[in-house]
Amino acid sequence: GPFYDGTHSAMPYTTFWFVSALFFTVILLRCLQRLPLLVRWAIAIAGLSLGYLVGSSLAQTPLSIGSALPCLCFVLSGMLAARLRPRIRRPGIVGIALLVIAVALIASGLASPLDIKVGNYGTPVISVLVAVSISFALVLVMEALFRYLPGQVGHAATRLATAGFAVVLSHPLILWLMLKFFPAVPDWGVFALAVVVPWIVGLIFLRTPASPWLTGSAYHPSPRDPDRGSSRAVRREQ
Repeated sequence: GPFYDGTHSAMPYTTFWFVSALFFTVILLRCLQRLPLLVRWAIAIAGLSLGYLVGSSLAQTPLSIGSALPCLCFVLSGMLAARLRPRIRRPGIVGIALLVIAVALIASGLASPLDIKVGNYGTPVISVLVAVSISFALVLVMEALFRYLPGQVGHAATRLATAGFAVVLSHPLILWLMLKFFPAVPDWGVFALAVVVPWIVGLIFLRTPASPWLTGSAYHPSPRDPDRGSSRAVRREQ
């Protein structure tokens, strides 16, 4: 099921479709990278239009490869956000404003939920813009917040984020095991285990040579700050 399409990805493989869809979206972007930016956006908008028209059919393609067409809009939007970021002088305020607008559109019903797994892209244009705005807003708000927090907090957050891919893949397994063997555990307990256990496993994976395969991140034998290590090397040379 999970290898055939996202719609048939049952427990504990419910997130596998995301990995393959992201992979083929990036491959599609690489194939288009020599084209002018406007042409790339035109193809992405055409793909999103197909998502609104026949999104369920795209989602039911092998490995969810068809979803790469509409999802190209999300990747290009992320690249656009990266170019806009240096021009934003007050990221916290801009991020909060984007979140308020997004919440208002969702609460009013104008922006219906997205479910890319089954090919549902919500309210045409509006839902995608809201999804992109929320993602960008959270980055801006957290960036502004972390300026006032100790450096260790930022380092810990980076480590957790680096292990995030392992969490994406493994948390459905925890949910599946809990529902199958421990159905009496309350929902909040299942939620806590599905968050904490995969993250612990991901952090352990980061400390093994298999990290690139299990987390998608490079292997670092120690949690030492790279900048600190570089400064020590410079002192030794001096």
